[in-house]
Amino acid sequence: MPAIATRINAKIFFDISALIEHTYRHAVLSGIQRVVTEIIPCFQRFYEPDLIFVSWLERASGKYKCLPLAQIPPDCFKSPPKMKEFFFSIPHVEEADYPLARYSAKPIKHAFYRAKLDLSLALNQEKPFKRFRITPQAWKSVRKKMHSLPKAPFAQPRGTNIEKIATPGDCIIILDAAWRNDHTKAFQEAHRNGLVIFQMVHDLIPILFPHTTGGAMPQVFAKWLLSSQSYTSVYLANSECTYRDLTQFLNAHNSDHDVRCIPLAQQIVAPSKKNQLSRDDIPIDAETYQLFSDVALFNADVRQVAASNFALCVGTIEPRKNVWRIATAWKQLLDKGRHEQLPKLVFAGRPGWLKDDFDKMMTATGNIWGWAQ
Repeated sequence: MPAIATRINAKIFFDISALIEHTYRHAVLSGIQRVVTEIIPCFQRFYEPDLIFVSWLERASGKYKCLPLAQIPPDCFKSPPKMKEFFFSIPHVEEADYPLARYSAKPIKHAFYRAKLDLSLALNQEKPFKRFRITPQAWKSVRKKMHSLPKAPFAQPRGTNIEKIATPGDCIIILDAAWRNDHTKAFQEAHRNGLVIFQMVHDLIPILFPHTTGGAMPQVFAKWLLSSQSYTSVYLANSECTYRDLTQFLNAHNSDHDVRCIPLAQQIVAPSKKNQLSRDDIPIDAETYQLFSDVALFNADVRQVAASNFALCVGTIEPRKNVWRIATAWKQLLDKGRHEQLPKLVFAGRPGWLKDDFDKMMTATGNIWGWAQ
């Protein structure tokens, strides 16, 4: 088992290499990135805030950078666009105020429609603005706000090279999927410099069930997991199941690395009041008409579901999330006449890979005869 030499008052570096690259390309966090953004701010509650840093591999320079967590705006981890603005100096306008927010993850379309509206504004043409339910004057105001934001060259270097801050016995905690070869080299260098590296593993699906993952994911993941042994001091498993799978994998490859199970916290989230109507909006008695108060502001599709019993499956819609088996279970219950008390089945998530068969089944059955959405 590799020696672990942490020390009192060790500095903690949370690696966010994969997180900031994800936020550059996407406006919505995936499951793993959401775990990262929840854990890092919470860590300040029981550890000295001045000893907590974030770190990342800067692709442009190949340098492994770090920055005190205290220097990052508190709301940065809650908003991918704001994180993109902070780390890449790309101006951000709140989505609620920005008519092209729907294209935030589609840069080509975003650039096209932004240029089209800018040109229409210059030519005093009102028709193109109607598509986005905005007036030329409102668009002019939005663009003025964007131009007033501070701008800097793409990927402006922030932070300091980690070797100038870290000392032997400090720790790097990797919670995300930093699987590239250049990530591995950066972690190996940190390990050689005496840093203790904790590597979180969320699951071994690409190895255990390679047929549920797309592209070269099985090879990429397997290569990374093997190479991670060269720098990892302690593996962290996010569940007892992952702990067993990871321990078996390491034993099969003659590794005696320390593996610890750190189950992700689970708690009931209080319902948001953001979508609830106030008495000032529509003066209807909420106690008498609770359903109206709860769902009236939702769009029609969500309102229809929220008014009845439903089972919610949240996550990327793809085979490794078991969506096929869940859908066929609902179909079998309906085939057997089990209609009473059966809730609607709702899938909520972005489309993933290898879902053609699932889409064909849903189409052929009419979304399981209207029981799935």
